[in-house]
Amino acid sequence: MSFPSQIDKRTGFLQRGALFLTRWQWLWLAFSAPFFLFPSPSRRWIFIVVPALWLVAWFATGEPLPNTPANLPLLVIMIMVLVSLYATYAIEVSLPKIAGMLLGIGMYYAFIHASRKEGIFRVVLAAFLASGFGIAVLGVAGMQWPDKYTFLQNYLSKLPILIKGLPGAEAGFQPNEVAGALLWVLPLLIVMVIAFFIGLINRTTRKHPGWIVVGLLFLIPITIIMVGTMLLTQSRASLIALVLALIFLPVFLLKRRWIYLGMLLVISASIGLFSWRSGWIQKIYMETGNPGQSIVTFSGRLEIWDRAIRGIHDFPFTGMGMNTFRSVIIVFYPTDYAGKDLGHAHNEFLQAALDLGIPGLIGFLSLNIVAFWMLVQTWRNVQPIHLEKSPLSSAFVVKVLVLGFAGGFLAHLLFGMIDAVALGAKPGVMFWMLLGLIAGLYLRQKSNSLTGATLAVG
Repeated sequence: MSFPSQIDKRTGFLQRGALFLTRWQWLWLAFSAPFFLFPSPSRRWIFIVVPALWLVAWFATGEPLPNTPANLPLLVIMIMVLVSLYATYAIEVSLPKIAGMLLGIGMYYAFIHASRKEGIFRVVLAAFLASGFGIAVLGVAGMQWPDKYTFLQNYLSKLPILIKGLPGAEAGFQPNEVAGALLWVLPLLIVMVIAFFIGLINRTTRKHPGWIVVGLLFLIPITIIMVGTMLLTQSRASLIALVLALIFLPVFLLKRRWIYLGMLLVISASIGLFSWRSGWIQKIYMETGNPGQSIVTFSGRLEIWDRAIRGIHDFPFTGMGMNTFRSVIIVFYPTDYAGKDLGHAHNEFLQAALDLGIPGLIGFLSLNIVAFWMLVQTWRNVQPIHLEKSPLSSAFVVKVLVLGFAGGFLAHLLFGMIDAVALGAKPGVMFWMLLGLIAGLYLRQKSNSLTGATLAVG
């Protein structure tokens, strides 16, 4: 008669263990990340890790994957990753990007599982910021320093490249890719620093002395270091994207946002007209001895985009396979960039279509739209219900996070119009982590709203 009860106890113990594994799913993925980032056919067993974690989550929660608004676009993308295996000329060439996609999507759902518990949500938020800081530090240690500004090059040329020989970055890290990855994190840090000082002024932060220590010893120094790394990359596209995103963020805060947008339009038009009459615009289109002061190099983008569009026309439904553009363009669509490694199409949406076909592009576009929709809905539904002892529950902090997440997503989106961190690229895991934080915050706030409505009715 005791046998059924023993089964129940055993099942309960296993389910609690599975729930623990699910809540810390992101940590197990972090431990296995090196195998995903540097895959090889001999280590293909690593691909089992993500679906195995999903099966554990199914046993623990009753659902293999959390129900989020991004599930349908993600399903389309995952299907097209499989379809791209048919199109690729060599699976071993596509393997690094496919492994990166699997790690990224796994991390997205892992961050959502972690967001269900506030304590773990704080940990994954810190892990996201720490990852951005890690990219900044590693970028400085292993960057191929660009030769754009003479006064910087005199100093940077003396710095040794300490990290070389990594698969995909044999000569060092590409500066634009480092800058593009930092864009996912830097706006959040900047918004958090501004909020930190606002909290000091209105004495909100003083109620939580621990946050003062975190702000002074970690938040501000990390932000300064990451801004410094961004400047050293000399990536004009990323700097312009960062400034534009920060200028646009007040739209969330203002009730009469159309007036603010109108003012921005008038100011931009005035600056443009003044620059044209002063001859500044004409000057930057001219070839100069200093490439950092001219945008004539951007004309090369038009040639690359033309080849990308031709590639999409030739491979509309399947794409040409992930990570194959750099090889296919040389054979089928020769350019004036002979001898240069064109790893991507310098536009993330064109690159998504090249890798995964037009269906994959639609999925990627939908994913970006859904991300902004979740941010808007979170902003509108902010309710300070579960204040408890943690400032993470306050409406002020939720809005700070929404602004920071929106800034990161928007900044990189603008950057992605003229450059790219391709889907499946090693730094691209930051995109999926940010998306997971956005979805996790959205689901937390949605749950809070339902709880508030229940309490109100009660």
